[in-house]
Amino acid sequence: MKILIVDDDRVFLETMRNILILDNHTITTAVSAEEALVKLDEDKFNLILTDLKMPGLSGVDLIRKIRENRIDSIIIVITGYGTIESAVEAMKQGAYDYILKPFEAKTIRNKISQVELDLKLRKSLPLSSFAEKPVISKKLESIDTDKNKGPFLVISDQNPNEIIKRFNLSNGFPIWLKRQNGKSDTISISFYSLKTNIKDFVENHDKGTIIFQGIEEFLKIYEWEELKKFISYLLSEIITANFSLVLLIREEVDFLTSSQQTLLKNILSLFIDPIISKIINLLSHPLRKSIITLLKSEKKLNFNKIVKMLEVKSSANLAFHINKLVQENILKKEKNLYELSPVGLYFVDIISQLESIGFSYPHSQIKVFKISENSQN
Repeated sequence: MKILIVDDDRVFLETMRNILILDNHTITTAVSAEEALVKLDEDKFNLILTDLKMPGLSGVDLIRKIRENRIDSIIIVITGYGTIESAVEAMKQGAYDYILKPFEAKTIRNKISQVELDLKLRKSLPLSSFAEKPVISKKLESIDTDKNKGPFLVISDQNPNEIIKRFNLSNGFPIWLKRQNGKSDTISISFYSLKTNIKDFVENHDKGTIIFQGIEEFLKIYEWEELKKFISYLLSEIITANFSLVLLIREEVDFLTSSQQTLLKNILSLFIDPIISKIINLLSHPLRKSIITLLKSEKKLNFNKIVKMLEVKSSANLAFHINKLVQENILKKEKNLYELSPVGLYFVDIISQLESIGFSYPHSQIKVFKISENSQN
């Protein structure tokens, strides 16, 4: 990964270079925000690590100019004691995360590993345009299962009744984010009112689906911390086994400022982070990974067959991990047979993709490469 590190402390820059270059990253350094902007004109970087307190332009100033110039690098700010407020301001301007000084090498390495995985997952989760009716129709059909067939709570900055009519959602309940006459260009409903409507919908139904279009509009009037709290509320208290969320994002976001576009990506990251955590959890347990890999090839197996095929020494340990996978909805059990759930199949595919491009823990002393016979010459 190409990383630009910005700090007025040359000793710190050299220390960071020595740490990260061991992980096969390409490191460029700058001793000021002004120098960083010159380097950004000359080259592209996946990640920018920047201090906040620097002579001349500050780290927040740098982030603002980066976003104004539509530079799409992920930015992590580095802050010392007493500059937390500045770090929060940097987050509002579009920073991905921040790290407190002093920190250990493993802290920055873990953060960079998360960024690498996040970037790979973002590429595997492309956004569709709401204007493409066949695409969105297919999306709605994909959640129209017995488990989440309806009712539908349709939240939209456009007329939600048109969405209900277009997709034949006979059991749809509309919430219009703008004034009912449709002439207002700004959101006229507060987060509190919206949460109240969503809560009422959940409490009055055993299951359902929330279709949400127009979250981009909230970026114009709410700050990052408020948006983050609202998304966290949806993820932790609303989206459960019986309720799902369909988030419709416009493909063209030129109507947003560069800072707002960055915040939109950060919002999407909040939805991706749980996926990252589950994948890391699966990869950190070799036995769990072996179980799902086996079931991908064998489809359905009973417990004794899994014990035999994996040649495990402790059936109790195997049972523990299988039960854990069932609880996390990675596996499902019918009678005495275990198989991958749709979620499990999805995670297996992502893990396979990561492994096919050489994904591994970046600090391992062991590297495995696939070569063809022709490449040996």
